[in-house]
Amino acid sequence: MIEINDIEQGTPEWLDLKKGLPSPSNYHRIITPKGALSKSAHGYMQELIVQNHSPEEKKEIDSKW
Repeated sequence: MIEINDIEQGTPEWLDLKKGLPSPSNYHRIITPKGALSKSAHGYMQELIVQNHSPEEKKEIDSKW
């Protein structure tokens, strides 16, 4: 099921909807062009988890854990 939201890009509501979700522009951080797991996948996953559980609109972390 596809959910369509008529929300202006860049607004707090838009940021809240995409918080914690991988974006197409960051897929290279998940998989390589050959389909292998990217070296940055673990760090990106951590960033998405923090975003999803953060009350703030955007929170960055040090992904070198």
